[in-house]
Amino acid sequence: MKIGNVIINTNRVPIIVDGEIEGVVATFRDIESIKNSEQKIRSSLHRKGLASRYRFADMIGESRAIRRAIRIAKSYAHTNSNILISGEIGTGKEMFAHAIHHESNRRNKPFVTINCTNYSSQALQADLLGYENGFSPFGIKGSKEGAFELAHGGTLFLDKIGDSPLEVQSLLARIIDAKEVRRIGGDKVIPIDVRIIASTSHNLTKDASQGHFLEELMYSLSVLTLHIPSLHERDMDYVLFCDTWFHRNFGADYVLYKKKIDIIVHYFQGYEWKGNIRQLSNIIERISVLLKNDMTVEEIISTLPHGGNELIRNQNVTLGKWTRSSIVEALTASHLNISRTARMLNCSRSTLYKKMKDIN
Repeated sequence: MKIGNVIINTNRVPIIVDGEIEGVVATFRDIESIKNSEQKIRSSLHRKGLASRYRFADMIGESRAIRRAIRIAKSYAHTNSNILISGEIGTGKEMFAHAIHHESNRRNKPFVTINCTNYSSQALQADLLGYENGFSPFGIKGSKEGAFELAHGGTLFLDKIGDSPLEVQSLLARIIDAKEVRRIGGDKVIPIDVRIIASTSHNLTKDASQGHFLEELMYSLSVLTLHIPSLHERDMDYVLFCDTWFHRNFGADYVLYKKKIDIIVHYFQGYEWKGNIRQLSNIIERISVLLKNDMTVEEIISTLPHGGNELIRNQNVTLGKWTRSSIVEALTASHLNISRTARMLNCSRSTLYKKMKDIN
């Protein structure tokens, strides 16, 4: 009800005695105080972990490809439009989503993540919408707020959106269009103010043409698009990753292992990194454990992935096993470019010419 220029929320409860209404208890709250209470609750949720963990300053890389992606992402952060982030597995799509939220004017509001893979349609809908008491698909007592409610005023990150069931895709398209949700079993429509960032390693355009992804949802999510480059497209960024992570793993003891680390890192040159940064970080962790257990460079390299590419050539060279075949393979891969071949074999141009002469 409106009293003057103030909107008041009124709740009236009848007093019933022996079946007769003897009076009414009325409570009044102005709408602004309700909004403040709601904000306090959401701030409490923010402190409980619904916050972004990464910043753009946390990102490692100096290549043109990654600097361009960061520049575009920062420009997107200052809008409220939905964003679709694409890229191979392990390229850091989630990290970019966190950083965009932190750079935006929603930074002090919740950042909620939903992983859309390995969910049944029913379970995923329950996590997105929430449910009222008695309507849990898991048989759990009580009610639950959905991800859209939790993310109100902030950002909802839909990770691996390309793996979501079609029924959920249709639901998401309706929610994005209407900007409101209704809990499972509920009779109240809840308005929402949520910015959506979605990520995928799929080609959604291709998936949509084959009927595996809802075209309407694809357009709703891809108002802004951001592609994260794979590690093998990022020049020598892998060296920066290695240096940073080895320093973190070893701390002050880094200098004790530096010589071995330098040999091993050169061994990575030319590798394609199918698992991108995730694969590289796991390998660095493995190397760190092995170095701390006093394993030799040769023993450590023997545990690393070969993949049938330049790694095998680098292993032969690193171990002093210069062969005609390793040099010929490197020359072939570099299209007879001597400078590139020397880099692949971890040597100078003059050393390469000498070795070519020796084995000729």
